[in-house]
Amino acid sequence: MRITIAVFMILILAGLFFCDAFAVEGKDSPQGAYINIALDFNKDVFPHKYGVMYPSYVIWVQDKESGAVQTIYATHKLAADKWLFAKERPSAAPVWYGFKEKGFKGSGQPDVDVISSATPTDKTQNIHWPVPKEFLNKELVIWLEANVAFDYNDYYKKDATKSDTGYSDVNGQPSIVWQAALKTGSEPVTNLNPKIIGHGHVLGADHKVDPDMSHITTAKDLFLRIRFDYAPALK
Repeated sequence: MRITIAVFMILILAGLFFCDAFAVEGKDSPQGAYINIALDFNKDVFPHKYGVMYPSYVIWVQDKESGAVQTIYATHKLAADKWLFAKERPSAAPVWYGFKEKGFKGSGQPDVDVISSATPTDKTQNIHWPVPKEFLNKELVIWLEANVAFDYNDYYKKDATKSDTGYSDVNGQPSIVWQAALKTGSEPVTNLNPKIIGHGHVLGADHKVDPDMSHITTAKDLFLRIRFDYAPALK
């Protein structure tokens, strides 16, 4: 009986100790601010001739005031600029390539292996980005550019020749560009859905965003849902 009581008291004291320890750990270990990006893929519009072909896409942020830019995520082919049967594909993400050519202004740009992975083959992808100090308490623009090859339509035809206005080589429809704005302050931002602002040049001849979506069909539906959430630091 005495042994049972002693064991019981030890368990109580241990419980108090560990509960307090966890409380102190949580209090003294702040969680930094982060942005979470959730993408739901719409497989029904992906080309199927060579199996389901997922889009290549890239996400980056830009500080409205300073112009500082940092890439959050890019599928590996985009990040490494390595393509099957092609040394380069300027049409894949021409708007983002334009930022690259100007030179990213943000410090501590992550390398290819950090920001990229193979194109996911599941229905949903979640990307968690710890916000660097230089992007805290800022008005940010979040960009997303996505493209899937061989998604031809009645304008960007598969059999079009170089003299046709809808000629796209293997690209099909051009890259689509989404954009959203948020402030990385002390208040959380939830369920922010970016809007399509246009598309890139179908051959990658320039880095402009063309707002004319009149010839775009399935390309604008590559994702069933795009959601950005921002969580401020916890102390």
